Amino acid sequence: MSPNAPLDFASLPRQGGLKPSLAVLQPWRRTLWGVCAAVAVAGMLSLTPYLAAWWQGQALLAGGQGVSITAVLSGLLVAWLGRHTLLYWARAASHRMAFAVIEQLRQALLHKLQRVPLVWFDRQHPAELTHLLGQQVDELEDGLAHLLPDLVSATLIPLLTLVVLVGVDWRLALACFLPYVLAVLASARSMVTGQAAMQAMMTAWGGVLQQLSVFVKGQPLLRAYGQGHHRHHAIAQALQQHQSLAEASVQRTLWLAVLFMILGTSSLSAVLLLGMGVLPAHSITPSALLFAIVVSIGLGSLYGDVFSLFLRLGKLGGVWRRMFAVLDAPELAVMPAQPVAAERGYVLSAVNYVRSGRQVLHEVSLTLPEGRSLALVGPSGAGKSTLAKLLMRQDDPASGSIRLHGLPLTAWSEDLLRQQLAYVSQQVELFAMSVADNIRLGRPDARDAEVEAVAQAMLCHDFITALPHGYQTRLEQGGRNLSGGQRQRLALARAMLCDAPIVILDEALAFSDIENEALIQQAMSTLVRGRTLVVIAHRLHTIQHCDQIVVLEAGRVVETGRHAALMAAQGRYAALWQALHDVPEEALA
Repeated sequence: MSPNAPLDFASLPRQGGLKPSLAVLQPWRRTLWGVCAAVAVAGMLSLTPYLAAWWQGQALLAGGQGVSITAVLSGLLVAWLGRHTLLYWARAASHRMAFAVIEQLRQALLHKLQRVPLVWFDRQHPAELTHLLGQQVDELEDGLAHLLPDLVSATLIPLLTLVVLVGVDWRLALACFLPYVLAVLASARSMVTGQAAMQAMMTAWGGVLQQLSVFVKGQPLLRAYGQGHHRHHAIAQALQQHQSLAEASVQRTLWLAVLFMILGTSSLSAVLLLGMGVLPAHSITPSALLFAIVVSIGLGSLYGDVFSLFLRLGKLGGVWRRMFAVLDAPELAVMPAQPVAAERGYVLSAVNYVRSGRQVLHEVSLTLPEGRSLALVGPSGAGKSTLAKLLMRQDDPASGSIRLHGLPLTAWSEDLLRQQLAYVSQQVELFAMSVADNIRLGRPDARDAEVEAVAQAMLCHDFITALPHGYQTRLEQGGRNLSGGQRQRLALARAMLCDAPIVILDEALAFSDIENEALIQQAMSTLVRGRTLVVIAHRLHTIQHCDQIVVLEAGRVVETGRHAALMAAQGRYAALWQALHDVPEEALA
């Protein structure tokens, strides 16, 4: 695979942190081998001072004068320059590979977020997703860049040194490396033991982020009701839970960390004990003992690399798990199907929908012919917004079918389906760009005259021109510098500019004042004429002229018909009308 080819994240192994990290770097296999070789040579050069000391000591023990100080210093300088040159190249190459992986990974995550069902976002917290795409992806870059140098330092260099020392004296080699091997095993055990605790700790930290996000975003409301102290309590509880899990994680692995530290300083003691106290003096040469002492001292500098390696592996495993949770999220598949003849508009047949184990819609069946209007009414929680989301295929029903123009929604590509739809909800989202660009979001090529025309129709023109730079005024994120009614009118103008054949309005006039509501409704009735219209409204007077009114209750269709017929039936619709408009019961007859 070429380093320039796109990475296939779907084929990466899903276990641990090492396997996916090595697999994702495979396109740079030659560079990987070069990095490993450079780090290995640099590691051997790092032992040069100890080897120089052994060489000099051996010469002195033999009664000679050893190598001149000038030669020793020159050799050490060359080794030092060679070592740091190799490490510089290896780290630069590792970071280049890691940055290339991260760039593609971020793009893969962003593309994935564009393909998951929109209801998937309802189960996610924005702060956690932002943290994942930002800081945690950067943590993965750091782990990938340092993984190979740490891995080589912790394995290859000790193995090469062990081979040499075994050739000198296998008993001293055993004394020197046994503590090192035990320290590695203790560190590995620590990682395995603390992995579940670390995962729980990260989940708890996600809870802290959620509480902090709610606290910051809810300041106006919390202060208005004097409930800030309750949020403080919730944050304190989340922090306490995180602290408790952190303490449990530390306590669970503390003895292993202590054992690692003890073993990390035991190689020299073991060599001295064996060479100078246990073995007979005639069975070991001073030169061999001196070499083992030098190796054990040099080996101590590698314990930090071992610790860093397992620390990074543990962190990489957690980050990869969270990445895969997004990359493996379900997508809405497009399944080709044959259209049903003479069927224009929406046809829903026995639609059931389940969310979080609770059935939200039950056997919903209805027909909305093309160019007609449909109103969904009912108490809060009846399933109105859920049904509207299914009409836009933000998710698929658990059973039953939804057809548009004779084709199942599952047979429509997302791009083609979005071209059919314009949607306005009561939760308006405006972006930090100009007013004009917010309106033309669905039609970036719309002319200024078209933008201004829909703004005038939706009664936006006057307040827009009163802004500092008119239509070119840059809005704050979320449109915080506008009122709720102004934001909703901009959203209506944006939807109308799309010129889509199907318009879905979910409480689109919820923030409109009484003075402007009738004017906006009149303008909308002109703009949506000839289009298929789905309206969700609690203000029932706004939907009394719809071609069809469907009353939902507990996810079931309990009534359907036109306004006059439903009022005459004196059923659930009439009861809702009476409750909202305080109409005497006698007037309903």
